[in-house]
Amino acid sequence: MFVLAKSERWLRIILPIFMLIVFTMTIMDSTVNYLGHHDWKMGDWLINYAGGWVRRGFLGELFIVLSKTTGINPGIYVTVFQILLYFTYFLFSYLLLRKQKSIIPFVFLIFSPFIFTFQLNDFQGGYRKEIIYFAFLSFIAWSRFSLDFQKFEKVFVLSLIVYPFVVLSHEMLFLFIPYIVLTYTFDKKINIKLIRFISILVFPSFLAFIFSVMHQGSIEHAAAIHQSLADAHYSMNKRGAIFALQYDAGYWAEKLNVFIEKKNYIYTYIISIGLSLAAFMPVRAQLQIILARWHGKALVVGSLIATVLIASIAVDWGRFIYINLVSLFILSLLAATVLPVDTTKNKLEGSCKSQSGMLVVVIFLIWALFWHIPHCCGQSMFAKRLTNLNSHLLIKPAYRLYRKLNR
Repeated sequence: MFVLAKSERWLRIILPIFMLIVFTMTIMDSTVNYLGHHDWKMGDWLINYAGGWVRRGFLGELFIVLSKTTGINPGIYVTVFQILLYFTYFLFSYLLLRKQKSIIPFVFLIFSPFIFTFQLNDFQGGYRKEIIYFAFLSFIAWSRFSLDFQKFEKVFVLSLIVYPFVVLSHEMLFLFIPYIVLTYTFDKKINIKLIRFISILVFPSFLAFIFSVMHQGSIEHAAAIHQSLADAHYSMNKRGAIFALQYDAGYWAEKLNVFIEKKNYIYTYIISIGLSLAAFMPVRAQLQIILARWHGKALVVGSLIATVLIASIAVDWGRFIYINLVSLFILSLLAATVLPVDTTKNKLEGSCKSQSGMLVVVIFLIWALFWHIPHCCGQSMFAKRLTNLNSHLLIKPAYRLYRKLNR
């Protein structure tokens, strides 16, 4: 028991330090993205309605309006908003972790190469609009645990009232609403009244999704958006997220087929999923709570099926996997708050006392340092050089920012 308590105490000291370091490095890379006018990590947020209604344009239009009103270029608004979203996600995840009876079962998830450090381990993969969803989900999950149910219900309702604007900013985020719904329903029995209540709240987001799908965009839209950004003194390269608006699902399906044939796509992501799910083994009791009722299983499976469907016409498989993993992580934190006892306590104590404890540490370090989930495009998932270790990638944003500022 002493060894376990000592490990728990040290982890609770290390956790905020680790998250502060990750957040600081995230800020640095966000600044690098801003200074470099990154065509995906900035461009995706600056899609707007300059050329007429188009999918993913709501937030970009808001930033353009703010820029015209204040004279501040829209890239600054994007950077500040990204930082606030990561702060929200990190803060409420930390608050949920701090409330766990033990955080030892979450060690593999906390220090994994995907829950908090995905944006650092894959330079091209982070800072995309799923962080809006992460901020929503983590705050809603924290509210479910920390507030009385009446206050939580108000938070839940207000969040789903606002969520259509999130969907108008990126239609893909509609597919993950089931995880948000689970924060409300995971311990409830389903009845007609509850179904009607949830349906009414979700329906506006569904309409926003349909509207977005119907306004795919064109080369004319892209040209108008680029001109609007040039007028706002934050021009973008004519490629990346804005340029990609003109391509339909058929184009991306063809590109995906090339990656599958030549880039070991299926192998890479099957291995990534397997390594990722291994981190959930110590918290499987928490996940069983989420999936205990039939509707819990149905909601999670629904999001997973939707993910598979969108992955059939899109290349960002790593991002899709990442979104589902973060969702399950946050829900496991919420479920853990209603566990009557720490079901892993005895097993962990036995592991700490045994000589195999050192082997577990070695396996953990190899697992945490030598791989990551590539966001797309056939990148290697394994560290082939010491400079590709995740520990090195964790501090690399400081080097990138230094070089950017001293050019």
